[in-house]
Amino acid sequence: MTPAGGIPIGMATSGPFGMLHVYPTKASEFMFKQFEGFKDFTMNTAKSGLSVGEKTAFWLYAKVRAWSRNWFTHIFLFLVVLSYSLIGAVIFVAVEGSYEQKVQSNLRTERYTLVRQLRELTRDPVLANNDNDWEGQAVEKLLVFEKIMHEHYKHGVTPNKIDDWSFWNSVFYCGTIYTTIGESR
Repeated sequence: MTPAGGIPIGMATSGPFGMLHVYPTKASEFMFKQFEGFKDFTMNTAKSGLSVGEKTAFWLYAKVRAWSRNWFTHIFLFLVVLSYSLIGAVIFVAVEGSYEQKVQSNLRTERYTLVRQLRELTRDPVLANNDNDWEGQAVEKLLVFEKIMHEHYKHGVTPNKIDDWSFWNSVFYCGTIYTTIGESR
């Protein structure tokens, strides 16, 4: 019986030999508390014969284990993934964004060239009186422009004002990279 005169609720009242077990886990807690200092003593004694690299490995293991209990590793991994995304996005914007801007600039130049050529055809006094000749030359100029546009469209470049490789689109792309890495079956 306990000093208060009752048995705590939820505790076993008889053991395998019919003895009263009021606190079944107290004995194991007592034993492990006694070994805590002894365990550290033996590890420190055993560590004295280790090399510097092995001692460093023990120290690092203890630190990582302690940090893991405090959510440090979770936060650290989150920061690694976040920095990977941000640095990758900067690289993609620098590499792909500059190419995309250059190609879009070339498309705009071709478009303005076509407009100037059509204006010159309209101002030509010889073609002004002959609609068939004017239309034939205009169609030729349009076909050249269409070929250029078709080549750019095949490579995924459009004359949009919106950049496909903006910073946030690049961050999203980096996220798709590290979420799809793995063996596919």
